[in-house]
Amino acid sequence: MFGIRCSWLFPHKSQYALVLLMSIFLVLRRRRAFSRQWIGWGIFLLLLYGLYICDTMSAFGGLVLGIGGMFLDYLRKKGLRLNKYTLAGGGLLTAAGSAVLFVISRQRNLGTLGARIPIWTKSLRIILENPAGIGQRFGTHFGMQATETLSVDNCHNVFLNHALRFSIPAGILFMILILLIAAYAVYVSRSFFALGSWLGILILMNMDQALNPIQFAYFILLVFFIYLYEPSEQDAPAAS
Repeated sequence: MFGIRCSWLFPHKSQYALVLLMSIFLVLRRRRAFSRQWIGWGIFLLLLYGLYICDTMSAFGGLVLGIGGMFLDYLRKKGLRLNKYTLAGGGLLTAAGSAVLFVISRQRNLGTLGARIPIWTKSLRIILENPAGIGQRFGTHFGMQATETLSVDNCHNVFLNHALRFSIPAGILFMILILLIAAYAVYVSRSFFALGSWLGILILMNMDQALNPIQFAYFILLVFFIYLYEPSEQDAPAAS
């Protein structure tokens, strides 16, 4: 279904996956803001279907990590009491994580992380050969032979892409910026949900070209409303 890639908005399916994954995290984090819970769950299912048609399994792995973090927060709030409900929740999360891992193993070679290791190795060589970046050639007139049977047009890693396109210092600074944003968000939230969801986001960024300059402003907006924004009592929804 994603053969056309909907490239009128973002050029790659992983970029849609990142936006959809973070939007799901936003709905889960602010689920009590909906005056009617069925509206929130409807939006969640719609976003989940969008994530499914993106066909980016690492995003589903990130989703399991975020929901797993919410489950740990629930256990901490309840004093880590184990009962049939918490055991059932843990079992469902374990089953979901196992299912995602199984599907990935059927589609990709886990020994090479889905061919990411040879791609990253070849990318690092090209980056070291072009420390000032390749500029506008990236994404248009660039290609590399990662293996004998695999040719790609990017590094399949957000930070390596920035280093290749803009220069090694730009790639390092961008990586530091994202890590500082992640660390501050986790520090402010002080929750397993923040930690798990950020691990999921970073996995997606490290496995594909999931973030580009076009969507960076929306990325920051989502970070703010997921992790930093604290609504006042006046913002609470009216009872339905």
